[in-house]
Amino acid sequence: MKKKVIGTSRAQGFFSVAKHGGKIFGGEYSREGRVYSYEPWQKVTQLNPGESVYKMLSWKGNIYANTENRGTLFRNWGKVMSDKKWGFGICPFKGALYASFSKPSASIWKSADGKSWVPCVVPDGESKTVRVLVEHDGKLYGVGFDYKRGIGGWYVSRDGVSFEWHDKEPGKRFLGACSHMGQLYISMSPYIGGKRVPPAQVGVGGNVKTIKKDHDRAVGLTIIPHHFGLLWCVMVNWRASSGEGALWLKTLIGRWRKIKFPEPEVKDVCTDGDKVYVATRHERGHGKIYELKIPMWETIF
Repeated sequence: MKKKVIGTSRAQGFFSVAKHGGKIFGGEYSREGRVYSYEPWQKVTQLNPGESVYKMLSWKGNIYANTENRGTLFRNWGKVMSDKKWGFGICPFKGALYASFSKPSASIWKSADGKSWVPCVVPDGESKTVRVLVEHDGKLYGVGFDYKRGIGGWYVSRDGVSFEWHDKEPGKRFLGACSHMGQLYISMSPYIGGKRVPPAQVGVGGNVKTIKKDHDRAVGLTIIPHHFGLLWCVMVNWRASSGEGALWLKTLIGRWRKIKFPEPEVKDVCTDGDKVYVATRHERGHGKIYELKIPMWETIF
């Protein structure tokens, strides 16, 4: 499959990619936190979060960026809040916007207008982290894991106010999630003896039944719907300096197709019609944003 490079990082690469206002935005993995837009490719801003631009989202005509290290959330590149933790997920639910932060314990914040924020989940002294927020079956899920006990799991809320934690998978770190055709899909990484080890996996449903393994790569990250299928980002490992990352396409009939990238870490993916944009990172530098095309029919068969 033909891949077009639309932008190259001055640092190690990109952690996030998102569509907003007819453009594609790439959030850099760097202390400077540079953000670029396409088309044409150009630098938009430098957020200086201290680490990466972990996640970006377009909501009600504004773009939001959640950043690592200091856990600062930006709206249209201006700071709106900071939880002084790692910033991870962003997700709309029942007309409000939610953001998750972790280190050492998870918090989830809510905003009705994207400007003023109040906490829904406050740190409880435990070691939970919420890496991704996703709406599924009329509920909001805060998907992540418990550092100390080594268990993948999630917070769940029906009203966006009261949240309850559920342990799910020992020895797994849940790092991505999406809702697609009535099913909840979880992207996860085995974590054994203090190390991330292959195979990266995709699980489905409340019991997180494994349906796919990548035996050559240790970390499954972003997973999103695309037409009738799924797109799954997989990395050789965190801070890998060799090997090839991959984007997997799951079709409607259950076939899996692998698309390789020269960078070891495939971090994030977003879509615009048939076009797919992929964010990559390389420990040695110069990760990229790629554009490729996956039409609807290819997500069926």
